[in-house]
Amino acid sequence: MGFLSTDGSQPENIKLLAGAVKQLFISQRDSYYGFGLWKYLPTKTYRDFTASEEIIYNVVSDIIDNTASDDDASCDDDLKCVFLEILKNDQLDIREKKSAIIDFIAAGIETLANTLIFNLHYIIKDPFCLSRIREEFQNSSELIYQDDLSKATYTKACIQEVYRLQPTAFCLARLLEEETTLSDYNLKAGTIVICHSMLACRKEENFKDAKKFKPERWIQNNNLHVNTESGSGIVIPFGSGKRTCPGKRFVNLELILLVAKLCKTFDITFMNEMEIDCEFLLVAKPPVNLILKDI
Repeated sequence: MGFLSTDGSQPENIKLLAGAVKQLFISQRDSYYGFGLWKYLPTKTYRDFTASEEIIYNVVSDIIDNTASDDDASCDDDLKCVFLEILKNDQLDIREKKSAIIDFIAAGIETLANTLIFNLHYIIKDPFCLSRIREEFQNSSELIYQDDLSKATYTKACIQEVYRLQPTAFCLARLLEEETTLSDYNLKAGTIVICHSMLACRKEENFKDAKKFKPERWIQNNNLHVNTESGSGIVIPFGSGKRTCPGKRFVNLELILLVAKLCKTFDITFMNEMEIDCEFLLVAKPPVNLILKDI
């Protein structure tokens, strides 16, 4: 998609797609609160939302159609392989295939980038944490393999701790299937309930030293794997249940690889203090300027 282009250039359709995804989340945020006039009138929030949806659908559809008609299309990266496998699935019609790929791309553009920034922010502020990550990958070659990633206990713990403290998707929305009572409030079936998992993760009754960045809390004594027991049930950056994000495994692998490669290769400095903004997701307020120096 041109995000890693060495000359900074990017195809116009990809710029359009990235902008539309950003606007989509902002429109979702604005539609959650207030009187909800968009349900009855074509307000600006509603118009922005539908325009963003249309741009995303059209851009991704064009990419899919071009790829589907290319007999020589090959897997030159893991993400493309995922999309090609979806396109080859004979049990889905083209609408279902497009919907799956659109969901994957639209959900991933903003979330992966901001989660990576949050990880770098916390890791770089803690020299001990940074040294532990570098230590885990000091014997790996320039190419980091699956075996290296599977043994990266501390790096995984850092990512899990960032999920707890600063998740990009900081709350979980669900539609009640039946009437229920919460804190003496009677809620009818069909009510939208928003569970603010980030606030729960920052409470002392759920985690000791809840507001401190402590990756060690996720590591068991034998140091072999990330501990997923105490308090882990409320750390849900990918949602929970049947609606768990389908990109969860892919994003986790990408994050470990990106954090490892960046920390192993560069000394990283944030040029300005990171500020947080809410665009339905929690995002690093732009511009985020980094200095990367070869180690």
